[in-house]
Amino acid sequence: MTYRLDSDIVNRDPYGIVLPTQNSTSYPKLRRGNNAAALHHDLNNKDDELVNISSKKKLVAWFVSHCVTSNRREDYVRELSKHIPVDIYGKCSNLTCSNRNHCKEMIRRDYKFYIAFENSLCTDYVTEKLAIGLIYDAVPIVMGSVDYTKFALPHSFIDVNDFSTPKLLAHYLLLLSETDALYMRYFDWKRDFTVHLNLIRLSWCRLCQLAHESQISLTTYKDILE
Repeated sequence: MTYRLDSDIVNRDPYGIVLPTQNSTSYPKLRRGNNAAALHHDLNNKDDELVNISSKKKLVAWFVSHCVTSNRREDYVRELSKHIPVDIYGKCSNLTCSNRNHCKEMIRRDYKFYIAFENSLCTDYVTEKLAIGLIYDAVPIVMGSVDYTKFALPHSFIDVNDFSTPKLLAHYLLLLSETDALYMRYFDWKRDFTVHLNLIRLSWCRLCQLAHESQISLTTYKDILE
């Protein structure tokens, strides 16, 4: 029972799960791809606003406590910040906010994008960083050794792997920031889906179910990392 998707029981509960809302309809507006070309559609067709962007005057926020990591995410952010403003909060910078709840509401109110870089590039390793961006209405910018479409709706996040350099990512973020219609496409998923964080325990229910199975077979793994 681990976070990996090839586990006998996948435990994603602490990290956030995206589920259809109750009585949701089909999702015809789901769009695959994270490039600008995929976004240029019906710009004159303005949808009802799913988030309040009028107060979002700042571009990118990053909350970080591990300043040096094995995947060198800090180097990527350092390069990105040469081209656009990146506000860094926590032990690795001098920016702070009063408490955890205030920080999260600040993300929702002030920022358009939220850096959700993992500190390790491990198979299927995605923590609550992704969910925080989704919940608090700041488009997550992700970096990980995973297919993020297995954890969130396509076009609800921005993957750095879709850009050859931090500079190109910066240009894309500026494009979205300057064009509300493009930026709002990243919230289409909210019409039919909801993020659950630390609210449900699906994996523990599955474990309980298996514990009551009389015909379950024994499985042994010699190397948990394989």
